[in-house]
Parts: sequence; structure tokens; C-alpha cells
Amino acid sequence: MANECLISMYRVFNDRGSVEQVLERSFPVDASRIVHGGTLPVLEGFDGGRYRIEYYDGELLRLSEGGRTMELRYGGGQAELFEARCPENIHVKESVSMRISLEAPARVEHPDFGRMFVDGSYNALVLNALPVAGTDPDAARCLIWAFTEYANHFLVDGAALSEIGRLALEGDRYALLLKGCREFYTRPCEDSWDVALDCFSRACGAGLEEARVFLALMSRRGKDGDADLPRARALLAEALEAGCGFAVKVSLADRIYGRAGTEANPAVVAEEVSRLEESEPMNPWWPYLKACALQKTGGMAASAGAYRRAAELGMRIAWSDLAVVGTHDDNFKVIDRTAYVRALEEGVRHRDYFSKYLLAVSAVEDIETRSAYAQYVAACQLQANLETAYSWGSSEAAEMLGDISLEGEYGTVTDISGAWKWYCRGAALGNGSCYSKMYGMVLDGHVDKDRDFLEMCARRGTLDL
Repeated sequence: MANECLISMYRVFNDRGSVEQVLERSFPVDASRIVHGGTLPVLEGFDGGRYRIEYYDGELLRLSEGGRTMELRYGGGQAELFEARCPENIHVKESVSMRISLEAPARVEHPDFGRMFVDGSYNALVLNALPVAGTDPDAARCLIWAFTEYANHFLVDGAALSEIGRLALEGDRYALLLKGCREFYTRPCEDSWDVALDCFSRACGAGLEEARVFLALMSRRGKDGDADLPRARALLAEALEAGCGFAVKVSLADRIYGRAGTEANPAVVAEEVSRLEESEPMNPWWPYLKACALQKTGGMAASAGAYRRAAELGMRIAWSDLAVVGTHDDNFKVIDRTAYVRALEEGVRHRDYFSKYLLAVSAVEDIETRSAYAQYVAACQLQANLETAYSWGSSEAAEMLGDISLEGEYGTVTDISGAWKWYCRGAALGNGSCYSKMYGMVLDGHVDKDRDFLEMCARRGTLDL
């Protein structure tokens, strides 16, 4: 434990709307002193005993005080505990503000892995579940639920990544799986493909069937778009034969959408998933796949309940699906824009990258009707929101930032290098449209690349994954 929590005292001066904040002092607090059912520590000049700790999992903290509740998360900034006004002079309003923040994730006693997963405490899940995954089925199951999902890797950093790296070096098969997934999904370096392939191969050799499924997915895609579908099918069949739940998930999704040469049959999949849901009611995969199948067969309204169930079980991407199916008709025309925005805001609170992207786009739909200054403010906010969405995993946001740079949209100046940068980033996250636009930029003479690169972009831009 090493000062994972920080309580800070600020003096705040408000001079007719001009605000200055001065940090007076800080009180580092070890995670060992943050105990569920207890209170914050009593410190010099601060009565922490007023604040009851309702929940703490090493990454998420919920407090209550006098009927008021507050929630803060590692990486989410400060929450104000209280503000006390000082005697005012004629112009300046002075106050003392006490704030709390979580500076690092932590290991906790008696961790609830399932609740960590549902609450999106992925850093704490790594620190607490990964070291025991080999002997604790619940820890292993929650890690697999969390980190076979693409977007969750973008919310893990620092100590959690170090823990994954440390245990992967020791040959821990779950750490190898997590490291492989991160390299495969987020592409942090040029050799990420090779690193992922090595990690999955070693984890598969150690008996982890989920790693075999990822080897199948890599074969579908190919390092440069040169897919090997027969090998992919063989690997997936082996994992299915071994009874791997993740293989079942991938196979069912293929049959909903007709992917990788599989015949689409969403009606049958909906029935199969309902039976799986009965046997594993806390598994978020099954209601999510059920929702996808029902949307295909019965339209938007038929799928809303299953999407909500999946979201509440911890499937963050389901929040944006729920926002769309609950507010649009079957032709994807919005019925209630106010409800749509409100639903997207709920998704953003759960850090769903696609909700963040859709909300950013929704905010500028009527930009042309606004004043020149309002358009400028909206364009700046759009840029910031899209960059946040990208940092959460949205390749769509990267593509739109590339479009804005290439076309000089929203009052910006054309920026060829900026467009190429964003298309590259989106392509690295698997966005086929970004590959196609990179192909177009090379053909138009904006960027000089050889024929092999062009052919790779062509393959990756049209590949059915």
C-alpha cells in the first residue's frame, strides 16, 4: 500500500468571477485505511469520521455523509468533500475546499471480482484477480469476461499493466492472455502483432482455450490482411470441442451476422442463447448476443430489454446499443432526440466509447444554424470529445478526426499530415474504412507509399472479420 488516496485542502478566491485556487496541504492515505463500512481517517484539521465508506474495491470509492452520497474513481479527478466560506471582503469571496481523489488502484482484502467487473474497475480487477486466477475460478472467469472485450483495455494503465507484464514474464497463462489481448486490440507498438501471437501461442500451449480462439481471430485477419480462414475455422472448432465459452460466444456472433463464411441464422441463435442465459445468468455475453439476434429478427424494440440486461451485467458497449434501439425506429431514424441524448449520457457515465462518439456527433448536428462564435466553440468541443472517445477505444472517432483534417471541416484548415495520423490510428484499431481512406490518400498523391502498402490497405479495407 502506498498512498493510493489523497485528501487535499485548497483555498479558493473568487474575485468577481475570477477564481484562483491555492493548494494549502495534502494528506496521503494508504488504501489499508479505506475499509468498507468504516470512515475516512481523522486528520489534522479534517474530521474524516463524518464520511462513511459505503464501498471500495481498490479503484472505485463510494462515500456518504449526512444524506449526501459521492462517488469517485481512480483517474476520474477530485470529488469535493465540503466547502467552508470565509468572512468576505468587499470584492473577494474566500473559501476552504476539502477534496478527495484516488491516485492509484490498490489490492483490497476480500475482493468481490464480479462486482469489480460490473463496476468497470478493471485496474483493480487485474491487481486482485490476476495473481490468483490459476487457482480461483471466479477470478479467472471475471478476467476473461473483462479482457476478451476490446474496449476495456483502454481503461487499464500503470500498476495494472506492470502486473500483467510481470506475471507474463513468469509464464502465467492468464497474464499472457491479457497481454496478448492488449497488444492485439490496442496495437501500442509496431511489433504488437508478433507480441500478441507469441503470447497467445504460449497461453494456448499452457492449456488456455481462450488463447486458441484469439489465434483463430488472428488467422481471420492476417498480419497484413492475408487471412487464413481454413486455419481460423480449425482453431475455433478445437476450442469449441474443448468446451470453451469464449469460443461459443464468437461462434454464435458469427451465426448472427454471417461472418467468416458462416451462414447467418439469428433466430436459431436467439433460442440457443436463451438456454445459455438460463444456465449462466450472470454471464453478460448471453444477453448481449440475445439482444443482437433479436434486433436482427424482431427490430429495435424487441432487443431493448436484453441490451439493458447486458449493460447492467457489465457489458459497457451495450449502453450505446440501448440508446439507439430505445429511441430509433427500425430504419434508424431518431424518434425522441432528447431521450437519445440522455441515454448516450448514461453510456458516457459508464465510459462506453461508442456512446461518447455518438454524443459528440449528436452535439454538432445543427451546428450550421448557430452563430459564428457558437460554431467555433462547438467545433473545439467536438475535437476534444472525439479525442476522448478515441482514448476510450473509438476507431470511429479517429476516422472522423481524419475526415475533419482532410476536408477542413468545422472551420478548420486542411491538414494532410493530421488526416494521415488519425487514419493510421483508426486503422491500428481495426477500422477497415480508415484503411480504405489511407489507400485513397496514397492514390491521390498526398502520401508516398509503395505498392505493397497499397495492397495491404486494399485487403484490410475490405476484409470480412
